[in-house]
Amino acid sequence: AGWTLGTEWAIGSAVAGCGDPAADHSTSADNGVAGVVLGGCASTALHDYYCATSPVIDTTIWAGLGNVQLNYWRDLYSDYTPYMKNKIEVYNGSTWVIVFETFGSPGVNDSQWTNFNYDITAHSNAALQVRWCHNIGSNGAFNRGSWNIDDIFVGPSQCAN
Repeated sequence: AGWTLGTEWAIGSAVAGCGDPAADHSTSADNGVAGVVLGGCASTALHDYYCATSPVIDTTIWAGLGNVQLNYWRDLYSDYTPYMKNKIEVYNGSTWVIVFETFGSPGVNDSQWTNFNYDITAHSNAALQVRWCHNIGSNGAFNRGSWNIDDIFVGPSQCAN
């Protein structure tokens, strides 16, 4: 609840297709993920960033409980920059800051769910948000499934399990 989903983004059941996984990472029965065109390929038409943006998270409430972490699981299948570019940004209270981005060849083809963790303590604030984005920056991009994300955690490092 509270997510802002840009063009092509959805929250729903994992669906196999175009490199997307058939099942989510969780052990629960919901099979839910956030992803780009679930079970299908992202558009290859030129476009600026399409993003899935979290609700506001007041990370100042965890002061003194350790570093603030962004932890999540991904299955990403993407062409490389300049054709497709992917990034994760956090809102530091005044601007969006990149904490992950893809670059040139080769593209990304996760063969299974993979866990990633970023220390975002330096960006902690009462209005923190996180967003996962992708764009098409050049003609000729290959058909790829793009982002699938699951089990997102933002909080103190001591609670990150």
